[in-house]
Amino acid sequence: MAFVRRPPLRIQTTTLWEYPSQHYDAADGSRMQGDKDYSGATPSWVIWQLLKRYTREGDKVLDPMCGSGTTLDVAKDLKRHGIGFDLAPSRSDIGQCDARKIPLEDASVDFVFIDPPYSTHIEYSSDARCIGRLDASGEDGGRAYYSAMDTVIGQVHRVLKDRRYLALYVSDSWRKRKGEKGGGGGNFMPIG
Repeated sequence: MAFVRRPPLRIQTTTLWEYPSQHYDAADGSRMQGDKDYSGATPSWVIWQLLKRYTREGDKVLDPMCGSGTTLDVAKDLKRHGIGFDLAPSRSDIGQCDARKIPLEDASVDFVFIDPPYSTHIEYSSDARCIGRLDASGEDGGRAYYSAMDTVIGQVHRVLKDRRYLALYVSDSWRKRKGEKGGGGGNFMPIG
């Protein structure tokens, strides 16, 4: 299968990064990072920028909500040791675990990338423990969602080495209220 060649990778020196496609080609041109058909897949260009800036060859890179494995693929391309977990692993090199209980030693990783569920926007798993099933604007005011994410961040802090980096890829969300006509009614969720 032939891939369309994309523009060469380069570190972007601004705080606003432009990426011309969802994914870039692997260094040898043989594959794409992650799965382009995975709902909510993180753009590999974003992960590449972060790993080039904040890690070195051989560093341990953790993604505790690994999804389609994009972080693992980019880490491999850049000669980093990728470690991925997900509640519903999509492939064999992703371990199964709840990000609220990361099975790693304290201060054992150099970098953590996390692209958490933006509340209930995508159905990631039917598992009742799935944070993506918690509503950030639910009847409890989103307390269950934000509490779960607080626990995840606590686990990330525990496994991250001192003076190393966490990248959280997330945005605020807006959901239109059912039955409302026009643009006025909805719920803003300050997730980011």
